[in-house]
Amino acid sequence: MSLQPIEKYKNGEGGGKARGLALLKSYGVTIPKTYLIGPGSLEDHKRIADLLDDGKSYAIRSSANAEDGSEHSYAGQFNSFLNVKGSEALLEAIRECFSSAESASVRSYRKVRGEETKLRMNVIIQEMIRACCSGGIFTADPVNHRRDLISASITAGLGENLLAGHEEGENHVFFKHSKVVPSSRFIDNHTFQRLIQEVRVIEQHYGKPADLEWAIDKEGTIWWLQLRPVTGLKKVHLNELDHVPLLEDPVYTRGNIGEMMPGPVTPLTMSTFARAIEVGLQVFYRKIGALDQLSGENLFIHSFYNHLFFSMDRLYDSTRKVFLSKKENVDYSVVGDIVPGKAVKRENSFIPAFLNFLRMNRYINSAKKAASRLEMLHHDFQLDLPENPWEIYDMIDKNLQVLFDAYSLHYVTSAQSGALYTTILNIHSGGKIPQREDQEKVARLFNKIEDIESADVLHSIDEMAEIIITNREAAQNFISADPENSLRYLADEGPEKLRHAWSRFIQRHGHRCVREAEMYEKEWAQDPGYLISGLKAKTGFLLNGHQRKINGHAVAAPALKAHGLNWMQRNIVRHLLPKARKAVARRERTKALSISIQFRFKEAYRKLSEKMVAKGLLSDAGQIYFLTHQEIGKALHDSNNHFWRDTAEQRREIYPHMEQLSFPDLSFGIPVPEIEQENQNNGQLTGIPVSQGIVEGKVRLIRSLEEARLLQKDEIMVARFTDIGWTPYYSIIAGLITEIGSPLSHGAVVAREYGMPAIVSMKGAMNALRTGQHIRMDAVKGEVILLDDR
Repeated sequence: MSLQPIEKYKNGEGGGKARGLALLKSYGVTIPKTYLIGPGSLEDHKRIADLLDDGKSYAIRSSANAEDGSEHSYAGQFNSFLNVKGSEALLEAIRECFSSAESASVRSYRKVRGEETKLRMNVIIQEMIRACCSGGIFTADPVNHRRDLISASITAGLGENLLAGHEEGENHVFFKHSKVVPSSRFIDNHTFQRLIQEVRVIEQHYGKPADLEWAIDKEGTIWWLQLRPVTGLKKVHLNELDHVPLLEDPVYTRGNIGEMMPGPVTPLTMSTFARAIEVGLQVFYRKIGALDQLSGENLFIHSFYNHLFFSMDRLYDSTRKVFLSKKENVDYSVVGDIVPGKAVKRENSFIPAFLNFLRMNRYINSAKKAASRLEMLHHDFQLDLPENPWEIYDMIDKNLQVLFDAYSLHYVTSAQSGALYTTILNIHSGGKIPQREDQEKVARLFNKIEDIESADVLHSIDEMAEIIITNREAAQNFISADPENSLRYLADEGPEKLRHAWSRFIQRHGHRCVREAEMYEKEWAQDPGYLISGLKAKTGFLLNGHQRKINGHAVAAPALKAHGLNWMQRNIVRHLLPKARKAVARRERTKALSISIQFRFKEAYRKLSEKMVAKGLLSDAGQIYFLTHQEIGKALHDSNNHFWRDTAEQRREIYPHMEQLSFPDLSFGIPVPEIEQENQNNGQLTGIPVSQGIVEGKVRLIRSLEEARLLQKDEIMVARFTDIGWTPYYSIIAGLITEIGSPLSHGAVVAREYGMPAIVSMKGAMNALRTGQHIRMDAVKGEVILLDDR
């Protein structure tokens, strides 16, 4: 028998602890000099002990075949010895370590866990480290089953008492991918950063959450002492469906995609709507020469915590490959501001880049044709569903390309709208990086755009409210009625003119709602409760004699001469502006058409879920949204269908937690949820004014439609985002403030259409303001002043 170097035991033949140390060494991190010995005679072990009698101190540890596995850790079941020195002490420690495999506690442990495999023991001999501090790290929080958190324990010295549970030391739980580490009294910040960086490297190589032990000596060297899997973690967790970043230092944004799909998405939506947007972007980049070939993987849209993000690095491929495509244009179109610290240079030579420029212009200028094609697709496409769930799934699967085509066509109109806006913005900035005042001036040029699809929601609600108040008693009864009777009045018992208006509204807009691209959300036609609540609020507003003041202290948009443009610039803007305004209306229309086509798939999945419940493949109809489209197909053909039911149910249980998370507009690295902080702005907030006016009023923070029902007349609505589902409430509020948004976002377009002061991109507004505070909202300068903190 001889001492064997630990490197040769990566395959697990030397037991769990030996495998962990061998893997650590293969990952390029530092471990102490380590050997392994197997069972042998007393003479064999004595010869090894004599060989190691070199004046150094050693750790003697077990490495059984069942130890440190993915199912059972055997933590603390076998004997370990530290600071062993001298041949007699080494021999005794080796013998005690081997004999602990037959202890009563180990036999009991194996019996309780039903272990039947033969226990094979090996022993690790490792040089001791003179540690200044040490500890243990879980790369997942085993208590809360969080894969995004690190749980670290730190103490002075070697820390055997900490690991044995006899000392507390320090305990820290923090986000794994955060750029900031907690402060510690045992380890300086720089070394702590290096430690966590190595933790990330280890987990990346290991491919699963790791339970690690480490020590740091007085020279600052980090020594890794143990690697084993974290046992007992649930397979379903917050980061289960996260994408793997394509680059080492990625840049992600919630800008634009956060307006399109605020909050988390269900797995079904991730595999349908999110994939459709991804395909649309890939087609666009392929058409303009910025993408070599279409990919079945997501390149542009990644998901973390089930929230969708754009990969800025992939969006910048247009800048790298297309002549005159600027990074700043991408930044302003997607983020609404310049992305700092990111330089992007053109990679193509002039001729290919110029040809791509021509391709891009041709593609963007096909927006009108794309809108016509989408109108035809919307008119012709139907899903005639069979009764058999397997056949329903096959029909959905074969037709999903229609959904992808719809969003690809919508992306053409969206790209044209964004391109024209950024062109006008660049003219105002004189070719330099646009400033906030440039954005403010350009936003004024997009007031009162005709034929805005989503604005018809507001006009229709106003129309119905005007009809209802013609009969004061009926109006009061409508306001006080329960939802069922209110709906009956609108659809069946009210005046013919009202019934006609309601029917028209549902036919045109019934497929829409808050977060309308989310498959899980119920559209207005199926659940009109929130819509009726908004209509009641508007009716009460009019019934009390309040008329909408258009832009209370409105400031007229100045003529182009006042924009500081020269003669040539003014003429270019005059030429482009009508096209840009029509492009905005076209974009809103194609979005509505795409959502309508998606609604037909939503109905198909509903029918599929009902049939799957009837067959016992799902526990209830709601579970279908918590499986991806591909997983639904597996569930239909898998005899082990309880696995899919359990998976869907566990995902549904953690979904509300995902809804509570928010993220910064920009993430450098894997996105980390924001931790709310108190405002430090000395009572003043700034954003981009997108619909001008100056009002004073009370704040109402809105995080959900339930909170929207509490809105009172002339309050100022403050929200993280808005989409068409909030529209019914716009007619009673005095102003709108959002944390996310741009001059061309939905909230901005409808606010201008309705003459309501609005400020977007006001970072931190939800944390800085409180419901009931009295503020002055200046949507000319783009600022909020706190007047009364009561």
